[in-house]
Amino acid sequence: MTAAALLKAADSTERSRRHRQRHRAGLVRLVVKVDEDRLCEWLVAGGVLDPMHTDQHDKVEAALECALGLLVNNQA
Repeated sequence: MTAAALLKAADSTERSRRHRQRHRAGLVRLVVKVDEDRLCEWLVAGGVLDPMHTDQHDKVEAALECALGLLVNNQA
């Protein structure tokens, strides 16, 4: 097996492992298309994103997860 094939198999195994973990936790992964500037403005206004971090994808993603968690958990 070539090195590229081994890396592809390892990546596939890792994706499957993460999928099973999310499934057990009752989580889903969705792809959502939004205007990035407006999203960041909303997250900053909501107090879940530092204005200095709007250009950092990982920080925006974490803030969005936080905001969605707050929205979902407050719907009673």
